[in-house]
Amino acid sequence: MAVNHTSETQLAGWIESIEDFFHLAYESKLVSENDTRTFWNLVTGFHSDHAADQQKLFVLMKKWKQQLDREKRGERAIRGLTDNEYACLVFQGSQVLVQKAGGPVGWEQLSFEERSRRIMDMKKQLTKDIGEAEFQRLSDVEKSEVDLFLWAGCCMHKEMNAFKGGCVGLDEFWDEHPEISSPLPLPNRDNAATIQLASGTAAATRAKTRTERGAQDTLRFYFDYKIGFNLAFPDTSNTRFQSHAEACALIITHLDLFIEFLTYVKLNKGSGALNHMEQNVLNGLHDIATRHELCAITLYWLAISIPYMREVRGPNAKEDNILKLDGFHRRVIEHIDILIAHPEFLVGPNASAINGSLDSLSWERPDAFYAVQTYAPGLPHLTAVLVHFLNIRKNVPGSEVF
Repeated sequence: MAVNHTSETQLAGWIESIEDFFHLAYESKLVSENDTRTFWNLVTGFHSDHAADQQKLFVLMKKWKQQLDREKRGERAIRGLTDNEYACLVFQGSQVLVQKAGGPVGWEQLSFEERSRRIMDMKKQLTKDIGEAEFQRLSDVEKSEVDLFLWAGCCMHKEMNAFKGGCVGLDEFWDEHPEISSPLPLPNRDNAATIQLASGTAAATRAKTRTERGAQDTLRFYFDYKIGFNLAFPDTSNTRFQSHAEACALIITHLDLFIEFLTYVKLNKGSGALNHMEQNVLNGLHDIATRHELCAITLYWLAISIPYMREVRGPNAKEDNILKLDGFHRRVIEHIDILIAHPEFLVGPNASAINGSLDSLSWERPDAFYAVQTYAPGLPHLTAVLVHFLNIRKNVPGSEVF
């Protein structure tokens, strides 16, 4: 509906589309008036993701709804005036226009089209002012009902933003505990020759795609050979919901196999050495601090993210109206508080889905849960990292508002 993502352009697209739909309904005899203001006055809510342009669009749309309401109220009030009463108001407005133009001489120097435009704008503003005066005569309750326009954010995006906040907040944990070795830095190293000779060319892009596809295929074949089925690594290159958390779960579940695979790759290379990226990955897999983060993210994904999405988007969801999910969202925060107070519900011999999972149902990926428990004894700070993640996630700005 819009050629770009500016909020103003999107609003214009909405207005144009509603006008088209409403006119079609009028031509089809489904509505008695070809006036889209009837639609906008009935609209009471807007549902979108949490992007800044969408939140601004909500504000603009609310103002548009209010503007149209005041116009209709003004028109109704004007119809109740006598001709002389309305003519008097227009005359007073015209006098103001003449004064703003510099007096009668300045007014006459304006073109006919410009004078007509200013008079038309004055009449529109007069209608709005009368409508606003009529609105102000309503009680506070009536005003609230007239201007009712709610915004609800996308649950999926809200959880994604909260999860991202928790991940970013992990850096704070290591900064606050300098006595503990932080995750191993994994610096990039660009292929300078490729950049100089073919940066941005189609050939370079195709070569990169073929390389990535080849590595993925080799990994799938290796997993199929080792465990009897292949695994597609989550597409973390794209903005796909929960792909990063799912990737952490996959890595920790098959950590030994990933390390074994990279060793296999190294042994089968003519140079007998991994490239920079492959060596980075192998170093990260061996890094104890990185394993702490992989396990903490996996536990959060299993305990909160998956059951949360089951409730708001799953086939057995109890409610499909976001306005009725306020109690559920409060329960999410309450459960996170429980896990902060009792991390043993997720880590340790007494950890279980009954106490640890938001919905107390079986783990979506029990293999990932048990893999974390296997590595937990060798991760002395896992509980502290997990609690820090949960605290940061709970306090991400706006987390309590859905």
